[in-house]
Amino acid sequence: MTDEQKPTSQAEASAPQEATTTSSSSAARPVTVAIVLWLLLLASIAAAGYFYLWPRWQGLNQQLSSVQQQLQQRQQYASQHSVTQLQQQLQQLQQQQSQWQQLADQQQQLSQALAAQDNSIQRVLKRLDTLTEQRPNQWRWLEAKQWISAAARALWVSHDSAAAIQWLHQADAQIASIEQPEAIAVRQDIADDIAILEALPKRDTTELQLTLRGLAKRSQQLNLVNATKATQESNQQQQTSASWSDWKTNFLSNWNAFLDQFIRIQPSTEKAKPLPSPQLLALRQQQIQSLFMLAQQAVAMEQPEVYVQALQQITELAPETFQQSAARDDLLERVNGLAKHDIVSHYPQQLQSLQRIQQLLSRGGSA
Repeated sequence: MTDEQKPTSQAEASAPQEATTTSSSSAARPVTVAIVLWLLLLASIAAAGYFYLWPRWQGLNQQLSSVQQQLQQRQQYASQHSVTQLQQQLQQLQQQQSQWQQLADQQQQLSQALAAQDNSIQRVLKRLDTLTEQRPNQWRWLEAKQWISAAARALWVSHDSAAAIQWLHQADAQIASIEQPEAIAVRQDIADDIAILEALPKRDTTELQLTLRGLAKRSQQLNLVNATKATQESNQQQQTSASWSDWKTNFLSNWNAFLDQFIRIQPSTEKAKPLPSPQLLALRQQQIQSLFMLAQQAVAMEQPEVYVQALQQITELAPETFQQSAARDDLLERVNGLAKHDIVSHYPQQLQSLQRIQQLLSRGGSA
């Protein structure tokens, strides 16, 4: 029994195992199918994603790379541009710094120049104070020199000895207040110069000029060499009368007028000369008047050569312009006499006082 029961129990025991195996295999089949389906779904999704998303992903990568390149280019441009600007600004700053340095140097030079000028001014002021203390009479000497120089100009330029004497008196009054030994010698020279000027001969130029003016007026009243005897003819016509008893006198007057008008009889031993035209005579007469005026100006300016030359030309033109008469001869004689006058005042060549005071100031003897 026991042995028979054992196979039965084994068969019973194996039957549930088989049933369990069959049930488990049947249960495993749907799971496998589901897994396969999921795998197929995932594969289809992956394939769709690959064929749809991969090109877009590549496009996005390209866009991203181009954006990155543009970004890099912009960064490079920005860096280069900023560097250029920085360099330009740096150059400008350097230029400004150099300009500021130049201005600073100029300011320093100006400061040094002003300081040097200030020092020189201070030295001059000190020197001036020293001179003022040591030479109280310096300005008096200089003023006296100016008076003496004015006297020299009045004497040699204006030919005015009276004014020169007046200026010398002013200089003497200025030096009289200087209490120095040199002042006595200078005042002595001034007195000598005044004595020399006062001893000069008095020259009255006004009288000589008036004489020349009077002779010029007299020359205008002289008859010209070819002047017609109109006055004589008029007198002779006035002498004729309408009375028949005076027929002889009237005949002679008319005959003489005819001869004087158409025929001229003048004995002469000289060669015949053509008579000048009235225009030439009028021109010569005006020239004589101008020569008289030139002589007057030469007297005022003390120009002896011009004076003598003008009078000589008058004596040469008068015989060719005016008829021979006592008035003309007297005019020529007086003109020749005036030509011998000395119109120049013989002034001294130098003033002793001016020479002495110049030497005194040049060697500083007025201290």
